[in-house]
Amino acid sequence: MLCRRILDGTMTPVKINNYSALTPRQRVSALKSISNKMTFRSPNYNPAGIRRATSFDDQIMIINTDFEADFSTEVLATSFFRDEADMKSRLVLIDAFNSHDTARLAELLGDGYVSFSDTELAELATIPAVLISREWFMDYDYALDAESGQKQTEFYNPTTLENNHFLHAWRVFSTSPFENGAVFTSASQAVSSVTVSPSTATVSVGQSIKLSATVVTTGFANKAVAWSVDSTSKADGVTINESGVLKIPSTATVASITVTATSIYDNTATGTATITVAENANT
Repeated sequence: MLCRRILDGTMTPVKINNYSALTPRQRVSALKSISNKMTFRSPNYNPAGIRRATSFDDQIMIINTDFEADFSTEVLATSFFRDEADMKSRLVLIDAFNSHDTARLAELLGDGYVSFSDTELAELATIPAVLISREWFMDYDYALDAESGQKQTEFYNPTTLENNHFLHAWRVFSTSPFENGAVFTSASQAVSSVTVSPSTATVSVGQSIKLSATVVTTGFANKAVAWSVDSTSKADGVTINESGVLKIPSTATVASITVTATSIYDNTATGTATITVAENANT
């Protein structure tokens, strides 16, 4: 979930300038700077854009083994944490952000699991650290019987002459768009291209079509887009929602619609599609 959020660009990316030339203490100093900023109410570190502050006690730093090996415990304790005990309670060490138990995830999540491409894994491998709030990951535990609160089933087994007990767990795992988080990277943030699919199509009046946008970025920039239609089509009642669903009313008179997907991160980066409007055979 964390890696998908990073790749989608819904984690605030923070570039560490001249990363390879910095000393270990300078690298940690860059992390500490963002940690300090998160303690102030700001809309800059969550995709919902709400003004939220995260105290030092509620900040969790996730770092890979290579990054941790670059500097000693003393550097971490003096630069980011108050003391060694505080460091151990707020530091999560992982092997790498591109290392996943793919087989197990596929078995647990089934069709809900989308594997990472080689390109995505290469991008994730460049991340030294991620800073999140303690409540960034959301884990909801639901009782099987909401009225009684019981999550255990018991019945008498006549074969074994014993009582059998089954514990039921209904849980939802998610991430919060309202909690603060930042991913550190040495790459610059930019949008390379925005492509709308399909780029051309013919749709009858009174019908709709689902469009999608592929946004290529660097530095984990946000991949979201804002959808719009040309002014003539808009005046004719044509609409498109935030999911890219274009609706053409039965009263539409326009012959062609230009749909534009504009990058949220860089409003100069756009992609377009041309939709030809055909009269409905039933009208």
